Amino acid sequence: MKATSAALAQHIDQECTTLAMCVKLILTKYQPQILRIYQLNPCVVETLWAHDYIDGDTIRIVGVRGMTALNHQEFTILRLNDYQFQINVDASAFPPYEGKGEARKVIAFTQFVRDLTLDF
Repeated sequence: MKATSAALAQHIDQECTTLAMCVKLILTKYQPQILRIYQLNPCVVETLWAHDYIDGDTIRIVGVRGMTALNHQEFTILRLNDYQFQINVDASAFPPYEGKGEARKVIAFTQFVRDLTLDF
């Protein structure tokens, strides 16, 4: 076993680490498949079936081919109709949409009710 210096031992005795966690909850099952993404400003996304989103919902786009800059990004949407919503991004210079993808709804963020404190 290695010996520690008195200065290191004093530092460790005074060390206090606080951890807090916030987890994002994202729906992954039965989320609307993307049918088209239009190269517009602002961008319009069309889904294969009714998306049930409302103005202000946050979605995460995954699995898109072509317009890959949208993948793993989160957007607050503006509902246009049952099958289309708008995201606040200029897609006019993006490569054309080539297929695939899902619009997954971010449903919540957990709230950690207290800090987890570790004293060493």
